[in-house]
Amino acid sequence: MISESPQFHFDNLHDMETRIRVEFSGRILNFFIEQMYDGLLLHGQTNTYHRKQQVQHAVMEATEIPIRANNIVVGCREDSDAKIAHTER
Repeated sequence: MISESPQFHFDNLHDMETRIRVEFSGRILNFFIEQMYDGLLLHGQTNTYHRKQQVQHAVMEATEIPIRANNIVVGCREDSDAKIAHTER
């Protein structure tokens, strides 16, 4: 019996990262997803635990690959968010 490996609903990690950045309108900074042999690691910064959880759930809806760690740091300031989001455009 051949087992199916989990697949992204996106072509690659970059597409998923871009979707998350757009969906959260600059409220997640330095966001990226690292793929390990056994799952995903989420990285970035945000200002609330609620948003950290929302990002994790958005990734869970987009792929069946398990999230092994949510390393999104909580505590960045709103004014820093706006400055960084503006410079990324």
